[in-house]
Amino acid sequence: FYTERLRTAPDAATARSYLRGRGYDGEVVDRFALGYAPSEWDALASHLRKRGHRDEIVIAAGLGSRSRRGSLIDRFRGRIMFPIYDLRGDPVGFGARLLEGDGPKYLNSPETPIYHKSRLLYGLNWAKSEIVRSGEAVVVEGYTDVIGFHLAERPVAVATCGTALVDDHVDLLRLFTERIVLAFYADAAGTGAALRCFEKAVPGELDLRVGVLPEGRDPADLVHDGEIDVLRKAIAESVPLLQVRIEQDLAGYDLNEPEARGRAATGAAKLIALHPGAVVRHEYAVMVSRQTGVDLAVIERAIDGALPTTRRTAPAEGRRR
Repeated sequence: FYTERLRTAPDAATARSYLRGRGYDGEVVDRFALGYAPSEWDALASHLRKRGHRDEIVIAAGLGSRSRRGSLIDRFRGRIMFPIYDLRGDPVGFGARLLEGDGPKYLNSPETPIYHKSRLLYGLNWAKSEIVRSGEAVVVEGYTDVIGFHLAERPVAVATCGTALVDDHVDLLRLFTERIVLAFYADAAGTGAALRCFEKAVPGELDLRVGVLPEGRDPADLVHDGEIDVLRKAIAESVPLLQVRIEQDLAGYDLNEPEARGRAATGAAKLIALHPGAVVRHEYAVMVSRQTGVDLAVIERAIDGALPTTRRTAPAEGRRR
């Protein structure tokens, strides 16, 4: 219904124009099964009734709801539709972008018996083979970002379906790769979203990284503007998330003040202590020592003090002196 409306309906002209503006030709629309939900209150509901589907099934599928008067109305109206597939490639829900008027910019299917946001990643059905082959997955924020990676011939991107990245998402990606690059929008919100992912995996268990994008640009923007090399470079030169987290914390202190340097070094030591590798902990200690001016031996003692007792090391000869 949605794909046919996008292809042929006069009221989908605005949607077709928007997609052309994004650089999506007919091949892209077909490849990702994009569609259009008309603005009428019950266009889909009426269509499904004519095909013999009961109202209760339409509601259970997250495609409709009851109005105040009790009639069945469509959940999605006046929106470009992005079907969301499970790992097997079966459609289980939708993401929908508003074109005009009031309402949230993006609206997703509600939780249903077959659609669970915390267990789904948009695009993983297409990307899983290439993720295994390349040994790398890229997590982006939006549906068009995933499509952008495909157009850039790097089909390894996935997106959460209107929710934050949670433990179940990380566990799902862990089935295919240990290297996960977060390529979120390069603004304060995107940085915050990346840093919140720090709690999703103990550093060292996964190679969790951040691809630093140009300020104010997302992957879809870069591909649309022909800057595919910039996108590829951001992914290739991604930075470990632990490093980003430490540098973000250090940026919050005035390192010209002795007490601030001490607090900064102590906080960084607690983060470094989360990493299971002794050599990696030492390298981060060197980095923090250079940035704060605090003696390396002092930082390493602070790291040892923050380690679980089972992982603490005896002081080296040089430290005892």
